[in-house]
Amino acid sequence: MEPLTIHITDAKEEYFIRLADLLFIEADGNYVNIYMTNNVVYQTVRIPLKDVLEKINAQGTFEQHHCDKFGRSYIFNTSHIAHIGKDNTVEIVFSNIIKDIKISSNAINDLKEAMAKDDATPQFTVCQDFFQLDGAVDEYDLRDKKGFAFVDMGLPSGTKWATRNLDYTGNEDEPYEEYCSHMPPEMEGEKYSWGETDPKWVFSKEVYDFNWDDALFYSDTEPTEDNYEDGQTLLDKDDVARIAMGKPWRIPTREEWQELIDNCDWKWFFTNHPIVEKRRGVLVTSRINGKSIFLCAAGFRDDDSCKSKNFGVEVCYWSSTLHDCYSASGIDEAYALDCRDLLDNDCKPEVVVRPGYIGLPIRPVMS
Repeated sequence: MEPLTIHITDAKEEYFIRLADLLFIEADGNYVNIYMTNNVVYQTVRIPLKDVLEKINAQGTFEQHHCDKFGRSYIFNTSHIAHIGKDNTVEIVFSNIIKDIKISSNAINDLKEAMAKDDATPQFTVCQDFFQLDGAVDEYDLRDKKGFAFVDMGLPSGTKWATRNLDYTGNEDEPYEEYCSHMPPEMEGEKYSWGETDPKWVFSKEVYDFNWDDALFYSDTEPTEDNYEDGQTLLDKDDVARIAMGKPWRIPTREEWQELIDNCDWKWFFTNHPIVEKRRGVLVTSRINGKSIFLCAAGFRDDDSCKSKNFGVEVCYWSSTLHDCYSASGIDEAYALDCRDLLDNDCKPEVVVRPGYIGLPIRPVMS
């Protein structure tokens, strides 16, 4: 089936709007601003909002396209609504933040009614829990000698998980432990290619420092001082968590992510922090001792833009474990945690294989 698309023409431009990728449209007199999922905004498009709605409805029913006009000034695609607040705000993930849009009480009631009738509902609407991390994670924060906070979740391996993502940039003006102590647990931190120790702007195969020819410890050669004994796990010199935080901190292995999956409950949450505003992610709670960590849905990067893809809808983190097969595409691959928001808001984390050049966040561990 062809994707539902509307065609809008004004005096200067032509626009082809795929409805599945439409977030919302706001009226501005006889103009509209159109917000899309790829962080694109078409501003001051000369067409009245009611005419846009007519074009949308000509493509099918609400159950097919999930778009309708609510209040005087907005058309929402209900599939992309993150949360409906008590103060009549509609919250939508846009450009790496949660965008709040205030509408009337009557419009909110109409929106809730429409969403309740829509079987295909929304990626996000079921997730209406807000969570103050300071009251659940930091209340049993432990800290190592340098002050790095961690949580002991009682896991069989004894692995301790940091409460924050790595945000190391190599800045020597401020010790990382001092910077990290002021960093909210909700922050997404920096993103890194697998095996690289510096953040960067461009994430592509062409600028990726690692490959099978250069990294001896990837191969089946005999262990030397330049390769690791198991042939699959990062060396200390290539582990950015070890470099930033020192021993015993490091990037978790594939097996440690799997242990976290097997021994914890995973649930989608919004956090509520006065500095970073709302952040969406997964609260991971140990079934052994009830303690939790929060993993931000920071998405990933795989191009030269400064925007993260799938921000707010995908939790993904590097492991330190190389994929044990050479990729036919010639792209080195490594294991990573992945947890995507499903249509029923279910949370099904798994360990997957990702190309090493993409940018993912890192959650350090120690044991």
